[in-house]
Amino acid sequence: MTCGLQIQWFLGIILFLLGAILLLIVNVVKRRRVERELNILNNSLEDKVQSRTISLQEREAELASIFRSSYAGIGVIKEQMFVKVNPRFCAMIGYSEAELVGKSSLMIYPSAADFKKIGEYVSHRLKKFNNCAFTSKFMHKDGHLVDVIGTVSPLNLDDQAQGLAFTVLDVTEIKEIESKLSKSEHRFRLMMESMIDPVYICSEDYRVEYMNPAMRKRVGSDKLGEHCYKTIHGLSRRCPWCQNRLENRNEFFEFDISVPHDRHSYHVSMSPIVESGDSVSRMVIHRDITEMKRLEQQLLQAQKMESLGTLTGGIAHDFNNILTAILGYSEEIMENLEEGSKLWLDTLEIRKASELAASLTGQLLTFSRNQKIVPKVVNFNHILLEMGSVLGRILGEDIKIKTELDVNAGKILADPGQLNQIVVNLAVNSRDALADIAENMEKVIKIVTSEVDLDATFTRLHEGSSPGPHLLIEFTDNGCGMPAEVTEHIFEPFFTTKEPGQGTGMGLASVYGIVKQNGANIYVNSQPGIGTTFKIYWPITGDNESGRAEAKKIAPAVKATETILFVEDDDRIRDLIARKFQQQGYKMIVAANGRAALEKAKAHTGPIDLLFTDVIMPIMSGKELADAIVEFYPEIKIIFVSGYLDDRISKEILTQANFVEKPFSFKKINQLIRQLLDD
Repeated sequence: MTCGLQIQWFLGIILFLLGAILLLIVNVVKRRRVERELNILNNSLEDKVQSRTISLQEREAELASIFRSSYAGIGVIKEQMFVKVNPRFCAMIGYSEAELVGKSSLMIYPSAADFKKIGEYVSHRLKKFNNCAFTSKFMHKDGHLVDVIGTVSPLNLDDQAQGLAFTVLDVTEIKEIESKLSKSEHRFRLMMESMIDPVYICSEDYRVEYMNPAMRKRVGSDKLGEHCYKTIHGLSRRCPWCQNRLENRNEFFEFDISVPHDRHSYHVSMSPIVESGDSVSRMVIHRDITEMKRLEQQLLQAQKMESLGTLTGGIAHDFNNILTAILGYSEEIMENLEEGSKLWLDTLEIRKASELAASLTGQLLTFSRNQKIVPKVVNFNHILLEMGSVLGRILGEDIKIKTELDVNAGKILADPGQLNQIVVNLAVNSRDALADIAENMEKVIKIVTSEVDLDATFTRLHEGSSPGPHLLIEFTDNGCGMPAEVTEHIFEPFFTTKEPGQGTGMGLASVYGIVKQNGANIYVNSQPGIGTTFKIYWPITGDNESGRAEAKKIAPAVKATETILFVEDDDRIRDLIARKFQQQGYKMIVAANGRAALEKAKAHTGPIDLLFTDVIMPIMSGKELADAIVEFYPEIKIIFVSGYLDDRISKEILTQANFVEKPFSFKKINQLIRQLLDD
């Protein structure tokens, strides 16, 4: 043990020491590693903290920049006091930051009531949703109101007492624009709704987008979304007159249409309305021109009748000159023949034919309103009653005449002969219409008179009529009636539906001419199978005097010695009449026109007792000649003659007893001359 044990013990101590030293070294190494890791960790934490600090600073700087430069007004309110506001909010309401921070937000509201109202609303919304959007009005520092929209949110969701952040935008201009748009839309709608013309807007595919009340009334209801051609015009496809096409989508159009659906005429205007997406709708306005078209047709018809009257009057003028020559020469031939001889009788037939032709010419002049008339104040009822027996013979026993006469109706100014002609022509027209009705039906002609007062509405709807009291003469029959295409022409001369040789077509034309010549109007209403009614509106007069004095009785012809200045532009008449006057003993100064007659009168050295002149002549008219010649021969007698009356013949001439119409009988002219000269 001694040596060996000592060695073992010594080795054990050495091993122990080595273990202790090793443990110490391990601990030191661990400690240093831990210290190194701790240092690394500390350094990392310091870097992170420093980085976080820098990031927070940048974020704060960024938020501060947004806060300062934001277009929206931003601020913080705590306990209803401004804590912080950005420059935009200050500019929005006109206060500086210093004037706002620490002050109650009540200062920017128009009233305490507005402040309370918005406060209650925001509080309620925040409790329920933790955020709130609102609209309000702020009071600017200078007193004007600012429209705003904004949002409010708590700084701390768990504690709203820490303050509220708000953002607001100034929408005053937007509100003004909205108001203008609203007013504009209101005015547009008001304008469209108040238009009496039907208006609608249709899309490119012909569907109705809008109808105003007038259009809704016309079609019965609002037809939004339906095809316009079907709803408005009753068609199964696009209207043939429609201009709503791609190639002319941006153009404005105006045109007239006649709609079969309601038998009305319209003036249509189509205006493009360019919408978003470059789509084009059209606003279509319909102006009902049915009545205007009817009046236009009446005017055209009246103008046509006026033209026909001028034409027939011109024909009658030339024809009357020819008839004057025929009658004059036939008279002269008969004077030189044995009465009753064959040649005398043949000449008499010529004269009768000429007189019949003169009658036809008179009807032409009546139609053209150029026939000489002698108007008087008359009671039409009396004239009608006096014609009772005549009408009975004209119409026959199988036609019954019924009358309803207003005994209190006023009197009219008219030529009694013309009134007789009107009654006879209308009666004959009714008789012919009654000839075709069934034998078992009663044939009736009803004549009614009454006094009516025409107003502005009537005159507007009846071209040529005048307001005031009128005698209404209604002539009705229950005959075959006439279709519209016939009634349009019945007053035209020579128009007739009768067989050749059964009528001249001048009866109703004469009635029309007489009525118009006297300032009256005539209208016809007829329906096939029902009958016809003629209505004549004749102005009532308060004058009880005759329109013209009666001519004096004609004295018998005697041998003449006086001098006559005879003026006639027709060679045949001039030669014939001049010779006839000379045969009676008159000294004749003959001229072919007024100027030549005046020169001859000035050159004549003796007296001139009578001027016998045509009225309508080239170079100088008969009236102009008469006015000039009385300066040289103040006591001269004057006879005017004409085969045609127009505006060139004054009323002064027509109302004189010494006016004669062609054709005339030389015997009667000679008697009139003697009457004037003997007086």
